[in-house]
Amino acid sequence: MNYKDIEIVTLDSSNIKDAYSLHTEVFPQTISYQQFGKKYSTNYSGFSNISQIAYYKNIPIAFNGFLPALIYHQEGKIRAAQSCDSITLEKYRRHGIWSQVILKSYEKIKENNCDFVIGFFTEISRKAFLKLNWKISKNRVFYFNIQVQPIPGWKIFTRFYPGNEILWLKNKLSNYFEISESIENILNDENACSYIYNPEYINYKISLTSFIIKVDELKFWVKPKSYFEIGAVEYKDKSSLRKGIEKLKNILKKFFFQEILIYAPLNSKLYADLEEMYKPFPGWEIGFFDFSDNFSGENIMCNSADIDTY
Repeated sequence: MNYKDIEIVTLDSSNIKDAYSLHTEVFPQTISYQQFGKKYSTNYSGFSNISQIAYYKNIPIAFNGFLPALIYHQEGKIRAAQSCDSITLEKYRRHGIWSQVILKSYEKIKENNCDFVIGFFTEISRKAFLKLNWKISKNRVFYFNIQVQPIPGWKIFTRFYPGNEILWLKNKLSNYFEISESIENILNDENACSYIYNPEYINYKISLTSFIIKVDELKFWVKPKSYFEIGAVEYKDKSSLRKGIEKLKNILKKFFFQEILIYAPLNSKLYADLEEMYKPFPGWEIGFFDFSDNFSGENIMCNSADIDTY
């Protein structure tokens, strides 16, 4: 391979179809073109495009997606970025192309005055990013498995329902709970860095696959899968949290959900309160790479709702 024939360019409206074609080749049938386009339409944040595509002789061969992240800290707002889609076609792997695309992405990210980048690690991505001198946050995301009933009826229902079962469920749940357009990120009250849940961000994130419900004094940001995932919680105290979960369980029995999974970062109040009620299991590790001495990603706290696929 002649590396002079490799061109790395910034993602924009003229080449997003190339990025999507790479995505579908590696991750088939996981996201529609419309959803992919919305995911990388991040004008709400004030960032310019920061993702990069690599071409070899005008053929798209690699893509590295980064999304803007507006982060709250007690000393002020911080700009950061989240690594999400990292794709290299199999034929072109082990040639250092992915590293080149990442480094080019760093240039664009720094142009947007970001202090650090973060990523939700899988076992594969963990090894790759640690080679690029990323570090691991102390605030790993854990999940708590809450049993609703023994029979997994929702899994069976979704196999045969002809329409969008998430929209159907959202409509049905609106008979029991208020559907909300906002949620407070309680992690902003921790001595850490965490995402800002402003109206623009919530409007950008909520799609056909997730929504927010209000259960008495609580709000749950939910994403129904084969289980009922709760990616963020707004609540006042442990007593109201316990009551809200029990009320939600009783309603979800009507829809044959077998389990609820609530995610919470280690060292957070939510984690401490949930741990007194349920057993925690290790979930996502959060990696970070610092660009400046002003703020570090070391103290980042994330909800699972913050991940790009939520």
